[in-house]
Amino acid sequence: MNEHMKFPFGDFQRNGPWPGHLLTAFLLCFQLQLTPAELTITPIPSRPVEGENITLFVQGFIGEDLMSFNWFRGSTTDLAQQILTFVSMSGTQSMGKAYTGRERAEADGSLHISSSHLNDSGIYTIRQIFFPTDSGSNMVSTNVYLPVYDGPDPPVLRPEGSDFVVGSNLTLSCFASSNPAAHYIWWVNGTAGPSGQQLFIPNISGGKSEVYACHATNPDSGLHSTAEIAVSISGKLWRIRSDTTRIS
Repeated sequence: MNEHMKFPFGDFQRNGPWPGHLLTAFLLCFQLQLTPAELTITPIPSRPVEGENITLFVQGFIGEDLMSFNWFRGSTTDLAQQILTFVSMSGTQSMGKAYTGRERAEADGSLHISSSHLNDSGIYTIRQIFFPTDSGSNMVSTNVYLPVYDGPDPPVLRPEGSDFVVGSNLTLSCFASSNPAAHYIWWVNGTAGPSGQQLFIPNISGGKSEVYACHATNPDSGLHSTAEIAVSISGKLWRIRSDTTRIS
């Protein structure tokens, strides 16, 4: 054992065998000193939207005796998926094959991703590499799944069919590009109606106009957008009068 390492129970070492419970306590303490803390990664913000800057913040990061750390795209430490390497002593970083030009590492292990894209979604892995010791493995790694949300884009409203005659049925369809898929709710003349991508309106009657709105919400980002379509009745025919969109 290293002569500079002091035993917390030196008297027992000199005067005879250690009591079992003290020896166990010492060995556990010694083992904990050599076992790296558990790494966890937290995305900030927790629900990033496309275009936002993202930080993968590392907790349990060990700076002592650290040689370098690497970030990878994916759940493995394959060099083909390496984003970058950060060298602790020099504070420099070198780029890997998965580097896009938007990533930057900090000395605390964090990875910054600027102007996030949808295809930034996926698993990210950090690996810490320590200077060699006699205690065994000198590498620690963990990973996290990063979601990047998008939308909803302005909804597109479409009537099905072309037989726009008073007394016929009308089906409106609504679609808004969104990741994950948007949730839809319909409004009829300002009153909340059914949910879903389609609205069925039986037996269009004459003598009035109706305004139908489709409200699309991204369930994870909380963003939403609305499109309106007006049906105007004229004699025996009805027609689409206007199509307006609001995003908020």
